[in-house]
Amino acid sequence: HHWSPLLSLGDSLSAATHWLRIEFWLPVATVFTFCMVVSADQGYATIGGDEVYNPRVLSTIIRQAAFLGLGSVGGLMLLRGSPASPQSHPAWTIFVPVILLTLYMLASVFWSDDPQMTFKRSITALLVVVTGLGIGRVWDAKYLSWGIVVISGLFLAAGILTELRYRSFLEVDEYRFSGLFNPAKQAFNCGFLLLASLAIYLKEKKTWMLLIVGIAATFLILTKARTGTAAALVSAVWLISQYSNIRGWLILGIAGAALGVSGLLLYQGATGQSIETQRLATMGRNEESADPRKLTGRLPIWQHAIQEVADRPILGHGYGAFWTMGRLAEFERLNGWALYHAHSTYLETLLNIGIVGLVLGTLVIFLVLHRSKLLRRKGQVETALVSALILLAAIGGFFEIAFISLEYESLVLMTAISTIIFSVGYQSPNTAAIRRRAMQGRSPVDDR
Repeated sequence: HHWSPLLSLGDSLSAATHWLRIEFWLPVATVFTFCMVVSADQGYATIGGDEVYNPRVLSTIIRQAAFLGLGSVGGLMLLRGSPASPQSHPAWTIFVPVILLTLYMLASVFWSDDPQMTFKRSITALLVVVTGLGIGRVWDAKYLSWGIVVISGLFLAAGILTELRYRSFLEVDEYRFSGLFNPAKQAFNCGFLLLASLAIYLKEKKTWMLLIVGIAATFLILTKARTGTAAALVSAVWLISQYSNIRGWLILGIAGAALGVSGLLLYQGATGQSIETQRLATMGRNEESADPRKLTGRLPIWQHAIQEVADRPILGHGYGAFWTMGRLAEFERLNGWALYHAHSTYLETLLNIGIVGLVLGTLVIFLVLHRSKLLRRKGQVETALVSALILLAAIGGFFEIAFISLEYESLVLMTAISTIIFSVGYQSPNTAAIRRRAMQGRSPVDDR
């Protein structure tokens, strides 16, 4: 037992330097800087998110440098970083389909409507995949949750400060919180922050994390983005269910809904004022632009997009090659406003890489969910965050393309997938102790 004090001191020093690892802070700084370069736009803050649409992003030297820098750091983490798990190989059942999907996107240059665009977009997609794999190799689910809290928290703080600077925060008509991003994109950022901080609270019981959960939920609602808000709240309920008895939460939710409806009826009866259910459905947004029956103008776009899918259903039109200038003009003429994507992850995927690409992507997701479930059953309940993030992306994907847009959302999703690829299976306390002694050059019988 004369080694016990030294081992305890070593464990204490390890805990003290836990958050000083370059494998944590270098990816955090890189992803934050990358997103500020390629995604952030102060123009959103000046108008308070009043029905703005993303312009078509064109390649520039700065964007190219940002992607190369991102991929370089990801490659460094993948090849030289200290792995979060001691296993020597990834989960090949997931890793191989990820590689096949990436190679398929690169190969689509041979049948692409715009080979040059497909080649450029495929290279940037490859850099995002490498970055996600690299970060996922050096992060486990715990690092993933803390990394999201730091990055998304910085985005939220920067957005609030920018709106305060331009005096648009809660001041303009039809206000929607946007900060430095489109409100729909900001909603996903707030959703990430909500899920990650909630996961930390549920796992580590850090009470102050509930404050971050509340802040994230508040600004999520202020974005007035119905898709992002619904997806985040459903994912949060699912995440909670992995740590507790879902029946109790369902009963609490039903009781809360009943009390809410009763309160609205009581208010209507006491004041004589009618409750505008339409305003509730649109989350207070302009009724013409946010009419739920019109899906914010998406239905005509989808009808036209489905016709285009039917022309090239199997292979698609080539990765990133569908939105040629001719098609952009045609969609604008038919719909009355400029658009640069199909406003649906699933339709956008079919348009670009067809049924083959959609099946490969779906296969990756189901394999990740399956392995995450197995890991939770073996004691790694913190991997529930990965499943919650995938659920958020799956729901949000019906009406948005953020998770395939090669920006923050796709980086988070790819990193989450990679943490599962590189996660080590469950070890019993005795097995873990034996492994630690072996790494220290000690025999299991030395303590006898």
